Amino acid sequence: MPDGDKEPNVVERVFQLSEEGSTVDQIVELVNEEMAGSDEALRWDASTVSRLLRLHRLSAGEPSVPETETKLATAVYVRVSTSGQEDDASPEAQEAACVELAESLGHRVHEADVCRDVGSGGGADA
Repeated sequence: MPDGDKEPNVVERVFQLSEEGSTVDQIVELVNEEMAGSDEALRWDASTVSRLLRLHRLSAGEPSVPETETKLATAVYVRVSTSGQEDDASPEAQEAACVELAESLGHRVHEADVCRDVGSGGGADA
């Protein structure tokens, strides 16, 4: 095979898959499958691939972690035990305030990560 057509080495393949939009887990799986039985048949793991990609980004003058990977997933717990409490702080108002705070801190909240516990108290109104 001419030099211009040679197969990329494993490091080049990691960079290529990343540029194509593959996640770290997808890269690990693909690289380990593709390199099985070759001279470079090392077991790659997510930690190794992540470090390699961070170094690659830094050497290119980019942030070491893309902005999409820096936001922490955040859960929200909304609780109202009695109907009297609901008048003062509705579950909707609590949720909105928590989501607003999380987003202002750079976190992300997915709908599936919001737990609503309404009317679970043991008081006289429950």
